Amino acid sequence: MAVRRMQDLVFTIEQWTADEAAIEEKLAEASNAVVARAAFTAACRQRPTSVILLRHGIRVVEAQRPGTGR
Repeated sequence: MAVRRMQDLVFTIEQWTADEAAIEEKLAEASNAVVARAAFTAACRQRPTSVILLRHGIRVVEAQRPGTGR
């Protein structure tokens, strides 16, 4: 089994403040897009009123922004 390094975990799932000024909590990290999307979906279901971002590096891949229609 290969050893994973932190730089291999390029996808992050994060909960942000409502104004998106700061990360409140890093919920998950993944090296695989499919696993990252599954973690994002689970986080959105568990926290439907929170701002949740799925990011690849600095790029936002998908976001849940309650109350904005995005």
